Amino acid sequence: MLSRTTSYFACLAALVSALFIGGCAKPASSGSGVTCNSDQTACGSVCKNVQSDNQNCGACGTVCQSGQICQSGKCACSSGMLCGSSCVTSDANHCGSCSTVCPSSSPVCNNNQCSSSCSSGQTQCGTACTSTSTDSNNCGSCGTVCPAGATCSGGTCGCSGSQKLCGSTCLDTSAD
Repeated sequence: MLSRTTSYFACLAALVSALFIGGCAKPASSGSGVTCNSDQTACGSVCKNVQSDNQNCGACGTVCQSGQICQSGKCACSSGMLCGSSCVTSDANHCGSCSTVCPSSSPVCNNNQCSSSCSSGQTQCGTACTSTSTDSNNCGSCGTVCPAGATCSGGTCGCSGSQKLCGSTCLDTSAD
């Protein structure tokens, strides 16, 4: 019986040693005394995943603009393209590229080409043809813009991964 108890405590000691000495927990680099998981960073007194958090993208306090999501620690357009510092959808003023402007004879941008009308299954929103079931700038209907970090799926705005839509912001509710 004594050897079984000794063996149990030896295993328990090895497990505790592996957890705390083996690097499962990572001290926060901010000096706040907060200990975060290895995939998170201490932003003040809260642990955040700066690889996917729209309010702390790449670093604490770096907020992605409306229409952008945090991917791999960088703000990127959730739909459309980056022209200068703004995300724009392909329309008659940016048809397939930032500098392509459609002529008056083909005033609608349809599948990144100037046209006179939209393809079947597309909705004309202003001078652009889009799918209101997937376009974050026209989600469900023309002009319905998803909040920063949210994407449009099935005509409804939603957040990615473990994030939840809280009011008009996507937040990681497991750490916030």
